[in-house]
Amino acid sequence: MRHFVWLTLLLVSYSSLVAAGMIHHETKHAGTVRNYYVYVPSSYDGETALPVMIGLHGYTSTASGFATSHGLDQHAERHGYIAVFPQGSSFSTSRETGLSETPVELITSWNDLAANFADSTGVMHCLPESHNYPCPPTCGDCTQCMWTSCGDDLGYLDQMLTEVKSRYRTDSSRYYVLGVSNGAMMALRWACDRSNEFAAVASIIGQLAPGFACQPTTKLPLMHLTGALDDVVREDGKPAADGYIYETAARTQAHWASALGCQSHQPWQTSDPKAAGLQCMTWTQCDVTDHEVIGCSDPKGTHAWPGASVGTMSAVCVSYIQSSLFPQQPRCTADPEAQNKVWGVDLVWDFFNRYRRELNRS
Repeated sequence: MRHFVWLTLLLVSYSSLVAAGMIHHETKHAGTVRNYYVYVPSSYDGETALPVMIGLHGYTSTASGFATSHGLDQHAERHGYIAVFPQGSSFSTSRETGLSETPVELITSWNDLAANFADSTGVMHCLPESHNYPCPPTCGDCTQCMWTSCGDDLGYLDQMLTEVKSRYRTDSSRYYVLGVSNGAMMALRWACDRSNEFAAVASIIGQLAPGFACQPTTKLPLMHLTGALDDVVREDGKPAADGYIYETAARTQAHWASALGCQSHQPWQTSDPKAAGLQCMTWTQCDVTDHEVIGCSDPKGTHAWPGASVGTMSAVCVSYIQSSLFPQQPRCTADPEAQNKVWGVDLVWDFFNRYRRELNRS
């Protein structure tokens, strides 16, 4: 696949030799080797500072599978930005999980500092009869409702961000973060705790656990996409099919909008006709002019990023560059024609592209 081949070597003044295409980086955090992947567009010359979009994959997905299945790597190529894909904590299990027909399953996840805890009133976020997910080794003895990593993913992402800034010529006012499902939960947590680093954030089919809806510490626009028929992370706060409960989409958006000082709540319509079926509301008249919190529900949407699937490829696949890390995973296959149909990625990128971070804010 063209985007995973080292296409050209560019002699640049900023970071010596940089290859256009997908690049693998290793880093060590808290005694553990972690991996992330950076897609460098062919327009990168080491002199012009490019915007950066960081994408966080969902539960059981891989970084390269996430990039390929949503066409994010090729979107970065077409629009001339750097795309970064961190790999979440991972382990393999042969336990019967009901999630896969394979005897050994790869489990990946993010510790969003909410999914493994009860809320402040002691209300648990899963029913007594809820599905029992495999216990990550980093968690020791898991209780009933625990299902994500217990590692320091926030610290790892901070370290990764520092490395990306030092390795590549980037526009420090245009760092954006998005996540899908468990990755959306991690994106919310990271953006809340490190909101001064980003210009905008998108949370897709994911909210934090009940009682953990968070607010950014500095003003940060949000786009939140959900599916009305999603029975994995429900938007209405009712128990999902597996017995787990999440904060409502409405409260997630309103809580965020409150931090931005937004006063008006009204219908919103995207200019993209392909996304016209979404039912959207926006919080406006915020403390910062033009800031918004946009929430869109897909009336026919299940647990999937609306308008952002490249063919039938699953995000659990791995591309060649990540195959040695997870050799048991199926290999990703690209569909060049489908790459141009990911209007859901355009929807988020158009939102991101409106915003620049104030470099002097604390």
